[in-house]
Amino acid sequence: MVLERQAISNAKAQLHLKIYAHQCKPAISRKHQLNHSKQNEDNNLNSNATDDYKP
Repeated sequence: MVLERQAISNAKAQLHLKIYAHQCKPAISRKHQLNHSKQNEDNNLNSNATDDYKP
């Protein structure tokens, strides 16, 4: 009985983590894309920008 309850609470916790991760990912990737587009603008403005730049 105790093990069953533990298994159920573990499953619920994992489900909550999955939902949380799913909600957070789009916001993170949007911010990430914005950072990259800003970075690309800066690189284009900078005439000394190198082609082999890797963030």
